[in-house]
Amino acid sequence: DARKKDEGVKYYIKNVPLEYQPSFAGSFDEWNEKLLPIVGKKVFNYEFIPPNDPRNQLLVAGDIRYNILEWDLVNKAPYGGFGPSVANQYTGETFSANVLVQGPTIIELYKHWFKATEDARHLREDGRGDEAVSLITNVKNKIRSRIASLKARKFFLRLNKDLEFVIRSDQPSLEDPLFQRDDFEEPPAGMSFEVYMAGYFHDMVTHELGHNLGLRHNFRGNLGAADGLEFGKVSRSIMEYLGKGFRHLDRVGEYDLMAISFGYTGKQPEHSDWFCTDEDVSGLTDPAKSAECTRDDATNDPFGFFEAKLARAVDLIVARDKSTAPEWKVDDLKHEMSVSLLGMGTYAESAEKTGDSWTNFFNKGDRPKSVSDVKAYTLSKVKARLCDPSLIQVIAQKETADSRLKTQQNLDAFRAEANTLLNGVFYAGALDCGF
Repeated sequence: DARKKDEGVKYYIKNVPLEYQPSFAGSFDEWNEKLLPIVGKKVFNYEFIPPNDPRNQLLVAGDIRYNILEWDLVNKAPYGGFGPSVANQYTGETFSANVLVQGPTIIELYKHWFKATEDARHLREDGRGDEAVSLITNVKNKIRSRIASLKARKFFLRLNKDLEFVIRSDQPSLEDPLFQRDDFEEPPAGMSFEVYMAGYFHDMVTHELGHNLGLRHNFRGNLGAADGLEFGKVSRSIMEYLGKGFRHLDRVGEYDLMAISFGYTGKQPEHSDWFCTDEDVSGLTDPAKSAECTRDDATNDPFGFFEAKLARAVDLIVARDKSTAPEWKVDDLKHEMSVSLLGMGTYAESAEKTGDSWTNFFNKGDRPKSVSDVKAYTLSKVKARLCDPSLIQVIAQKETADSRLKTQQNLDAFRAEANTLLNGVFYAGALDCGF
C-alpha cells in the first residue's frame, strides 16, 4: 500500500556487533537524507535482527523475497564488502539486493595494523627508529600475505558440464577496495581504532548501498576533492576507491546525487566529465584510457599525489635523515613503487590521446601548457626523484662503510626496478642518472 511505499525499501541487518550498528544505521540514514529532496520520500527502511531472533533462519542473503545486509561470520569470499542485486534485465528495475561485509576478517586485519603502528610509535619515541621500521615492514608483509590468501580463493559452479554460472562475488567490479588495495599506511595521527573503524564501516556500507541503488564505481570522484582532510570532502563520490588515509572520511557526494537524479527522475546531468569506471581504468598498455581514471590515486591532483608517493619511497629506500643503513628494501616498497611510477608513467603514455580531456593536471605549478610536453615533463619529474643530487650526500653521511655500501646497493636496486616498471615509456637510458 501507499503507506508502506513511503517507508522505504526494507533491509534486514544480521550479525552486526552492537558497537558498529550506529555506523551501519548512519549509512542508511545518510542516503535517506540526501535523496529525500530528489525522490521526495525515504528510500531505505532497516531493522537490526537480534542473534536469538527466529527470523535469522529465514532471512538468507540471495533469497529475492528479502533485502539483507549481513555481517558474514563465515568469511570465505574474496572481498571486504559486496553489494550484489537482482534486477530486471530489460528495464533495470532492482527486485532484490544484499550487502555482505566480511566483518571478522576486517576487524582482525585492522586491529593488527593499529596495534603495530602504535607499538612502532612508542619505539620511535624511545629512539629505536630502526626497530619501528622493521616492525611496520614485517606486519605490512604479513597483512599482504593474508589478503593474498583470501583473494586466491575461487568458487566455481556448473550445471552438468556445459553451463557455467557467473559467481558474482568473484567480479572485481563489485568488490570493496579493501582487497583491491594493500596500501596500509599508518593511521591518521591521533586517530583511535574505534573512531577510524566507525568511519571505515560507514564508508563501506554507504558504498555498497550505492551499488544496490544502481551506481557503479567512480574513479574520478577524487578529482573533486577539497584541499585537506574533511568529512565528505575527500571525493565527490562515495563510489570512489580511496586509500586508508582517506576512505573513513568519504560520504555521499555531488556526483552520486547527480547520477541518482538522472537514473531515477530523468534529470539530465550537469557534468559529463565526473565519471569513469572499471573498464575505463588507465594503464601503460592502453594509452587511449585517461591517466585521470585510476583506482590508486587520491586528492584533486593525482599526478602530484603519485610524485609525493615516489618521493617518500626514495626517502625510505635510503633512510634519509638517518646515519644508519636503511631497513626498507625494494621488495618492501614494490607496491608503492608500482603505484607511483606507473601512475606517473600513465600520464606520459596517455597524454597525446587523452590529455585534452584532463581536468586536473594543467595550470598547476610548473606543469606544461601543451599535451606534447607532458612526456618530457614526466620524465624530468621521475628523474628528479631517482637522481636527486642530495642522495649522494645522504649516502656519504652514513656512519660506516658498510651502511654506505648497503644504502648505495638499495638505491641501485630501486633505480633498476624503476627502469623495469617504466620500460618502453621513455627512450632507452632516459632514467640513467649519469653519475
